[in-house]
Amino acid sequence: MRCAAFGKSKLVRDQEKVIAAYSGGHSSSAMVHLIQQGLSKRAQKKLRFIPSLVYIDEGAVIDKKVEERSSVIQNIIQLMRATELPYSIYILEQSSKVKEDDLVARSGFPTPIWDNNDPDEGEITGRLKMITSSDNTIQKLLASTKTLTAKQNIVNLLRLQLLASIAKQQGVTKVLLGNCATRLSVHLLSSIAQGQGAHLPYDISFADTRFKDIILIRPMREFTAKEVVMYNNLNDVKNIFIPNLSTKADSYSSIEQLTEMFVSGLQAEYPNTVSTIFRTGEKFDLSKSNSQSEQTCCMCHRPLDTDVGSSSALTATRFSLALCSKMADSQRGHKTADASTIAKSSGPSTESGQDSHRGHSTETVVFKVHRDIAEALGEGYMTALIMLDLTVAFDVTDHSIPRKRLEFSFRIREKALNLVKSYLTDGTQCVSVTDKIS
Repeated sequence: MRCAAFGKSKLVRDQEKVIAAYSGGHSSSAMVHLIQQGLSKRAQKKLRFIPSLVYIDEGAVIDKKVEERSSVIQNIIQLMRATELPYSIYILEQSSKVKEDDLVARSGFPTPIWDNNDPDEGEITGRLKMITSSDNTIQKLLASTKTLTAKQNIVNLLRLQLLASIAKQQGVTKVLLGNCATRLSVHLLSSIAQGQGAHLPYDISFADTRFKDIILIRPMREFTAKEVVMYNNLNDVKNIFIPNLSTKADSYSSIEQLTEMFVSGLQAEYPNTVSTIFRTGEKFDLSKSNSQSEQTCCMCHRPLDTDVGSSSALTATRFSLALCSKMADSQRGHKTADASTIAKSSGPSTESGQDSHRGHSTETVVFKVHRDIAEALGEGYMTALIMLDLTVAFDVTDHSIPRKRLEFSFRIREKALNLVKSYLTDGTQCVSVTDKIS
């Protein structure tokens, strides 16, 4: 690890203080053990930085009781105390107190609920109750988030933000993370699936520079999860399992879970899968416009990739939002119109085409479809929008052709197919203008 992570990069100077993020899991435990080996007198080439451990309790995200969280923290203390390294303990709720300005000016930092200088472990429960009883911002934030994918992203971002704040408080500019190659490969694919491909270099690179004065370093990124577990078993490295949001969750419950199942399945059959994904991800690079952008997201602290061309997904999204906003205004105007206005708009009109269609089915249906799709996506349903081209005469078209294509080509079944059939079967379409039918 010394040669692969610190020897080539020279990011960490001699006698520089660094923070190692410790979670108690396999990867972070292996990282701490490697640091211990590098600091020991037996090491041929010793690590010359001064490490300290930081543990962040995340029991709030799964509504753990204070007593259960206190028990976990006490187990973590035993593991960290055995390393003989300085340590401190925080809880995720403290991230809600961190503001963007706090990461620039040294102010308003959270204080640890426990560190290696505290003698009495019995006070942990009392300190947890004092903080959790006065702040439930994290619980409210997660409760308002519908999907597991979004919840996992929020927790990850809050954790990094709190780590950066802790580093700033302790006067440290380097934070070591225990992400291994397998975890980074899964995150790479899931980020692309969520439309976050522009920020991949920040998420998988060796040195993450999203924070202005803090560098997040990933020294374990060269090792797969299997290699980490084997190392821990061979060296009798102690670790602890702590439940999180994805514990006992279905493989289809989130994009991260589904991607992990996909990558793990391929890795079992083709051992070079993780290496291939990881090496391919290393080729991604930020464009100059993004890397030099002064505008950053207040949540993830990465540059905003909003300076794009007209033929882009962002432009299409903006157009859709503008269209939906216009339809929503039209829908609200239609609902508040009086009976005389509605009657006037329903009859023959000599006004412009836009005015003659105001309040009629096209805008109303499109607005309703957009709302239904948004609600279905929010509840985790798989949705599809099918547009049927009926520009030719509706009642003379062979409707069996689109029905068969929907059933056999697009795998539309049961209720959805019956809905289309009921719409197309025995239907006619006509327009009545001045008592004449077209």
